[in-house]
Amino acid sequence: MSNDEYKSVLLRGLDTIVPGLGSLAPLTPVRWAPMRNAMRAQDAILATTCRILAQWSVSGADDWSVPTGTTDPAGGGQAYPDDTWRVLGTYTSRVTPGSVLKSYCEANPSGLVEKLVGSNWVSDGAWGEVRVGVTWTNGATSVGPIYSSLGLEGSAEGTYGGLEPSEPGQAWTECRVREIGTHRPTGFVDDPAVRAVYSEWSDVEITIEVRGGARVEHVAVHEYARAHTTGHDNDGLTSANAMPATAGQLTRGPLTKAVDGATYEEHRFGTRRAMQVAERQSERLGPRVMCWSCWDETDSNIWDQAEGNPVTTTSATFVHLLDSTITSYSGSANPGWIVGGAYAQLHRLCDPTLIAVGRFAAVPVRVTVDAARSAGDGVVRVQCGTYDWVDVPITGARAEYTQVGYLESQAAGDHAAPPLVVWIRVASGTLSVYNVSVDFGWW
Repeated sequence: MSNDEYKSVLLRGLDTIVPGLGSLAPLTPVRWAPMRNAMRAQDAILATTCRILAQWSVSGADDWSVPTGTTDPAGGGQAYPDDTWRVLGTYTSRVTPGSVLKSYCEANPSGLVEKLVGSNWVSDGAWGEVRVGVTWTNGATSVGPIYSSLGLEGSAEGTYGGLEPSEPGQAWTECRVREIGTHRPTGFVDDPAVRAVYSEWSDVEITIEVRGGARVEHVAVHEYARAHTTGHDNDGLTSANAMPATAGQLTRGPLTKAVDGATYEEHRFGTRRAMQVAERQSERLGPRVMCWSCWDETDSNIWDQAEGNPVTTTSATFVHLLDSTITSYSGSANPGWIVGGAYAQLHRLCDPTLIAVGRFAAVPVRVTVDAARSAGDGVVRVQCGTYDWVDVPITGARAEYTQVGYLESQAAGDHAAPPLVVWIRVASGTLSVYNVSVDFGWW
């Protein structure tokens, strides 16, 4: 028996396990070994996660907003970025149980930076920096933002330094991919009490920022399975079984639960915990659907702003977030995203006897919109398919507005599903949209 206050399982290095049920047949006794393997397999499911929760890229821009480096940095007014942080995007998501986050950056040598000396702008050299900040929240407990940053080398080319590559294809040869850092709540690795708080479906707010002359192509923040911990007295739903690989036979057949220790309770190693984990995993494990930010690398002088220019509309009817000339949904012509939920279908929504009959699937989603309106209330609609959409009312000043619902999804991994499209409208005044995040599930 275990007499530990906190029950943990290390998720690093766990192989995918296919439970060996042997010759088990209906109405025959369930032996310990196949039951143990089934419980270990539940932990291995969490160990395979590598979902991208947030990413930003130049999104088709043919140049960076940072100036090319041909202007004299001591020529008078400000012509280059300073050391102010610029927010490329803010994204919200839920984290797969037991995971921390890692971030990577793809970038080219940075451009020139200026600093203000007295009333004059002068060169501060060629350099850049990128950082990712994560705020972790679980229930009433929150910590952050906790930042990890990466310094980016400057370009030594040009008369003043910081010259941007000018030859065709030259930027690709200078591109480098580097890790920014690992993101986790303070104490997550060393303190099981902290890990018990944040192991089970924490919410995160992720910000991606740059400063200086950073020339970034892509930043990605993804999950990294680490460890899952529960308190000894947790007898409810949880997403991990915490079955040790070395656990010997406790009884000839499976238990409802293991025997309590002398001081602490034990709710693992039995059929009840196996069913609780199966229920939690089947309802909550799913894809990260999409994330978007308003930062547009092609906007004039965007390098001198603290964040991107919001997408705005004064239209009383829906227009496409990415192209205001598009006013009606098309499953084949609209630009958008794919709801990749083929392997996260819920039986109660996608049973063959329901209206889908295998032609499409539906998944539950939570939509979070960072937006504001100046006068009449606005609506941000996230639509996928002709009949499925989620409307998020924007009713006041800038804030995060959230709504839950269902969206059409891929029925299979190779299904040419309709696109997810974001529409915006406002009754009067102006609607401004900064960031949009769509997560699987709505518990």
